[in-house]
Amino acid sequence: LGWLLDFEDEARRPAGIQKLLDSAPAISPACEFRMLHRVVEGRFVPEEFKFEGTMPFLSMAGCPKWMARTICACDGVKTGREHFALLKETREIPDEATPEQFARMLGALIANGILEAREWPLPD
Repeated sequence: LGWLLDFEDEARRPAGIQKLLDSAPAISPACEFRMLHRVVEGRFVPEEFKFEGTMPFLSMAGCPKWMARTICACDGVKTGREHFALLKETREIPDEATPEQFARMLGALIANGILEAREWPLPD
């Protein structure tokens, strides 16, 4: 709980937002990804995307397809800024979306144990 409170406090500050964008998030080893396919016109089509984290707390998050692709692309190498730029380039997010909004989303995914960032290691 202490880690989460410290993280939330730091991540909401302007310097924390920049730190989130500069971080290279990776998928947490404690995360599971579930995708539901439904039959549409005789073919399976992915329709629901859910991630479940178990550290620091049990959490579940449903998300749109673009976010699921972004989470799956978090390899610990590409930064938040690079992920955001790619989403803008491919027009998967609205033109008016800001880097700060994207950083807040990354922060929520880290806080829920879906992503991790070496800048905020979980306690042992």
